[in-house]
Amino acid sequence: MTAGQIAGWDAELATLTGSLGYLFNRPEPRAVFAQFIEGLPAELPEKNGWTLSERAWHVTADRMQWLLNGSVWDAERLRDAVRDYVIVKRADDLLHYAKST
Repeated sequence: MTAGQIAGWDAELATLTGSLGYLFNRPEPRAVFAQFIEGLPAELPEKNGWTLSERAWHVTADRMQWLLNGSVWDAERLRDAVRDYVIVKRADDLLHYAKST
């Protein structure tokens, strides 16, 4: 594992979250969604609304809680979009691997 590969993951995650902005009807939940997703793989002692909010420099956990409990978005569309992304990305990875062997 190289530093370049890890840096690529960060860029890929930003691309993925940016491409899912259409799931939200306002810019605020789009931004909090990106912060939430970026926080999930972060090294935190616990993953909860408070720790993810602190990592995103929010004063309270209200925005993270609102994203999960009050914001209007379609979880099934999100699931389908992530599934499609994984299928395409995995196929690309497999083709790259097959060409390199």
